[in-house]
Amino acid sequence: PAPDPWVAVRVRPRGPVARERVIAALFAAGSQGVREEADAVLTQFPPGTDVDALRRAVLDADPSADVAITAAEPVDWSEGW
Repeated sequence: PAPDPWVAVRVRPRGPVARERVIAALFAAGSQGVREEADAVLTQFPPGTDVDALRRAVLDADPSADVAITAAEPVDWSEGW
């Protein structure tokens, strides 16, 4: 059987102060790193992550953030770099 997928998280905070709070919340929830794009912050969490708690943590940091949590696409990092 295929292993459980990682969890991909994309957050669109509402402003620079909210962005910093969202990033802090993601790290506090266990993120090992984030990628910042123009209007979004992206990260991934391992299988088994409590996505409801993760969503609550992000929305506590920025109640108006747009939060998308999906199964991450598998990446062969030996070729992805």
